[in-house]
Amino acid sequence: MQQNTYVFWNTQVVINILESNLNKKLNAYQLSAVFEPMFEERVFWDIVKNNKNRILVVDFELVTPNLANISSSLSEELKVLQKSTNTQKTNVKLHSDKGSALEISSENSLIKDLVSYTARGGGILGVKLEDTKNISIQEKT
Repeated sequence: MQQNTYVFWNTQVVINILESNLNKKLNAYQLSAVFEPMFEERVFWDIVKNNKNRILVVDFELVTPNLANISSSLSEELKVLQKSTNTQKTNVKLHSDKGSALEISSENSLIKDLVSYTARGGGILGVKLEDTKNISIQEKT
């Protein structure tokens, strides 16, 4: 769904209606529809680059993959975990030690995969910086 404030003031209302109506039918088959916002990966990497030594928390909330176009972004281990436990959401939360910061690098293939997966609508990505509020990379709209 694309945000267009000329048509809908808040697209989240439409998303909620769609999710609710679809899930009424899908629940009978132990399925569900979940809509997550998409974002450009560079937004996250820009935050990492501009806040070196200030990142305290990176929080990935992943929705179980069921779309072939984004499932390939997720590591096999996480896919197996989600399938074997029948989880609908999986949280991967990285916390720095007190008085230090996380070392986040695009060279880390697991982090890169998680960012790619969430950027393509597979979940929500949040960051907490030193002396600031939490930052949601993508806002539900």
